[in-house]
Amino acid sequence: MACIHYRFSFQTNYNFIPLNGLPMTVSDLKGLIMKKEHLKPSNCDLKISNDRDEEYTDETTRLEKYSCVIIRRIPARVLVHNPKNAPRKARTCNANSLLVRAETGDDGATLTSTGRCVKSADKGWNEQENKDPAVPDELKCVICKLLMVNAAIVPCCGYSFCDNCIRTVLLESEEHICVACQETVSPDSIVPNLALRRAVANYESIIHQGWEDRA
Repeated sequence: MACIHYRFSFQTNYNFIPLNGLPMTVSDLKGLIMKKEHLKPSNCDLKISNDRDEEYTDETTRLEKYSCVIIRRIPARVLVHNPKNAPRKARTCNANSLLVRAETGDDGATLTSTGRCVKSADKGWNEQENKDPAVPDELKCVICKLLMVNAAIVPCCGYSFCDNCIRTVLLESEEHICVACQETVSPDSIVPNLALRRAVANYESIIHQGWEDRA
C-alpha cells in the first residue's frame, strides 16, 4: 500500500499515513497526522522535516509516496488582530531595555500588559541609575528565568510557568512530563493563574511608573 512514513523526533519507529497514489501536500499530511494522533490545533502545531532533518517551510510542497518525514510538535500560533499604526504589545519587562512614555504611532512604541504606551529610552541615559530591579522569584518563570507571560498553572503540583514555556516543554516530552514534579500532565489541563497574572501586571505598572517619573 502506498503511504508516507512519519515519526516524531523523540521516536525511533515510523508510523504511516495511507496515500491514494497521488502526491500529498505538507499541509494535508499535517492535518491527517493531527487527526490520527488526536492532537488539537488549538494546543499545538506540527513542524515537518524530511529524513535529513530539513524543514518543509512551504506547506504546498508535495510529498511522493514512501517519503519519510520527521515531526516536531510546537505550541500553536496565536494570531492577534492589530489595527493599523497601533503599537505592538510588549512581551515582558526587559531588564536590558529602559522604557519611557510614548504616543500611539511613535517609532518603536509598544503596549505593556497594563495598557501603557512606552518605547525604549535614549542610549544616553545612565544605565546603572535606571537599571530594572531584579524580578521577584515568585513572578519569575523557572523555565525561561524571566518575568512570567500569561502565567499558567499545572494541576499536578500547582507550580506556575509562562503558558508558552510549559506548553512547549510538555509538547516536546513524549510522556508530557512536568519539569517541576516529574509527573505526567496533559497540556489540556493547564489553566490560567489569574491571581499571578494580576501580580505580574501590578509589578510591571510599578516598574514603568518609576521609569516615567525619571523621564
